[in-house]
Amino acid sequence: MFQATHSNLHRKVLLFFISVFLFTIGQVMADDSHFETKGAIQSIGDDSLVVNGFIFDVNDSTMVKDDSLGHISYSDLMAGDYVKVEGYEQGVGRYYAKKIERESKSDDDDHGDDHGDDRELETKGSISALGDSTVTVNGYTFSVTSATRIKAGHNRVFSFEDLQVGNNVEVEGYWQADSALIAKKIELREHEDEDGDDVEFSGVIDSVLSNAIALNNRIIEVNDSTLIELRHDVIGSFSDLQAGMFVEVKAIVFDSALVAVRIKVENDDEKEMEITGSIDSVGVDFIELLGYHVIIDDRTEIKNYSRDSLTIADLEKGLRVKVKGSRIADKTIRARRIKIKRFYDQELEFTGAITMLSGSQIQVEQTIFFTDSLTIILDANKIPLSFDQLAVGQIVEVKGVKRADGNLWALRIKIEDRNRNGIEFTGIIEKLSTDSISVNSFTFFVDSLTNVFDLQGNPIAFTDLVVGDLVEIKGEMQLDGSLRAVKIKLENTPGTIVVSGTITSLSNDKIWIDGPQYQLTGSSVILDKNYNVIDISQYKTGDAITLWAEDSNGNITVLQTKLGTNSVTGLNLAGGQKIPELFELNANYPNPFNPETTIAFNVNFAGFRNASLLVFDITGRKVRTLFSGLLNAGRYSFKWDGKNDLGNSVASGLYIYRLSTGTVAISKKMTLIR
Repeated sequence: MFQATHSNLHRKVLLFFISVFLFTIGQVMADDSHFETKGAIQSIGDDSLVVNGFIFDVNDSTMVKDDSLGHISYSDLMAGDYVKVEGYEQGVGRYYAKKIERESKSDDDDHGDDHGDDRELETKGSISALGDSTVTVNGYTFSVTSATRIKAGHNRVFSFEDLQVGNNVEVEGYWQADSALIAKKIELREHEDEDGDDVEFSGVIDSVLSNAIALNNRIIEVNDSTLIELRHDVIGSFSDLQAGMFVEVKAIVFDSALVAVRIKVENDDEKEMEITGSIDSVGVDFIELLGYHVIIDDRTEIKNYSRDSLTIADLEKGLRVKVKGSRIADKTIRARRIKIKRFYDQELEFTGAITMLSGSQIQVEQTIFFTDSLTIILDANKIPLSFDQLAVGQIVEVKGVKRADGNLWALRIKIEDRNRNGIEFTGIIEKLSTDSISVNSFTFFVDSLTNVFDLQGNPIAFTDLVVGDLVEIKGEMQLDGSLRAVKIKLENTPGTIVVSGTITSLSNDKIWIDGPQYQLTGSSVILDKNYNVIDISQYKTGDAITLWAEDSNGNITVLQTKLGTNSVTGLNLAGGQKIPELFELNANYPNPFNPETTIAFNVNFAGFRNASLLVFDITGRKVRTLFSGLLNAGRYSFKWDGKNDLGNSVASGLYIYRLSTGTVAISKKMTLIR
């Protein structure tokens, strides 16, 4: 009797620990592979349901709720119900539903628009395909109706027939109840302004001609529209300019000539400053930035990285900007130029005169930085110096960070040579060699002292740049008249994707925006609506966000995301100069299908190019390679029999097929029903 009782007790204890172990494993899986999505139930069975193309298994442990009725039975659910499902991945392409909550779609009406729908989508990039009444951008296919507004820059009249594959556009749309994506507006984004490319020069005037100045061995024309500012921002005239004056000139390239838009005479007694950091607050005619009151007037130029002209209404708290101007009073700057930065960076930058040196502190204008043994100090030629070699009055560029105690700490201090002839502008890379770069018809040589940064401000190799990249380049004139690149900063690449829409699904390492999937990495920056860094766990399905991603040979990874879609400041993609790679991917037929479907596409390349046609499951795993090799111009079609590369039949569900070549890719969805 005791032996039987002992045996039963042992069995119960063993079962208890097994249960605890399995529960713990389940919890670990749930924590490590959390996944959620929100949408209408597409199909439902006794122990599974499909939402947004994801298959969820359901058992007695699945919690089922209604937002107004509380706990309900799984059998109360039906196809078409709008639900939020939370669970975790338990196998290739399948998920376990921990919780299903039925919701009223009216709960999400704060995402709505004039069309009564609860989701809007905005994206910017190159047109990858055009149909009879559709346009595809960044993998999203919009239907174009008679109500769609189509225009080019400067509100020029444009029609759907004028659009071409490769055009860089901004598309705003909304989802209809039948899941069709309708285009409200299509705007052609042209990289070059009608007036040409902006170029900034700084240096000493060599001579003054009848209607031009000679600067940096170049002739810069001056006309009646040129704004001339003398010391302390006093408006002057062409007759006030003299040889030997140190000036900053903003010019445009017009019919191969340089024409001055503004000439600013700089003096040693003026406190010229540059500050880069996040906006603390915005007023009617000012912003607060890193303790400075920055005045904005009708002479202040506000632009984003692609040189779109903006106003103070486009500025908002938390936005990262670069301000250039002069200090006119204590902690007060009159801004001549404000440039909006797209990506988050915790570093801040100051350029100005050293006003105090004490112990381990350096004051630049009216801002104090602490230094330590890790602070890098360089002269104008990037030769290391010691702290005691710095002197009051020197012009320096300081890169630093704000620590938790509110103090600013200098990471790097570099002495600036104001007498060097400089040039700075943003443009498309036209040519690259092992030691030179050509942008906007200017050629710079590159050496070991040239700093190169990626989109997020991280150092990269010069060899990482490619023709077609949009870069901000800062250089200086050498004694022999050549230009040396001091700094090259990526502003956009042909593979950059920008999307504003609604999170339809979310996991620890992936995010779905109205369908397409984007991969999160350790380098992805996740921001709240005020540009503060947060964890991805604070995002929820149904949240409206703006997402920046990079498509590198079909591998789409997230650079940055930000809650909210109401601000597109600084998000406009440059493009224009890219040579379009014309190909069109058709919808597969039939769809849904069983057992096979046909995928057709057209290509119009100049010669043979590498191309691939791949099939992925909804989680982004590659299922089948239908083609990978060289293609010439023509029409092609391939059949998919619902099998993977191993010849095994795959399960029912939603699949993605992607045609790609170079940095251009088009994706579409198809459904397999067994």
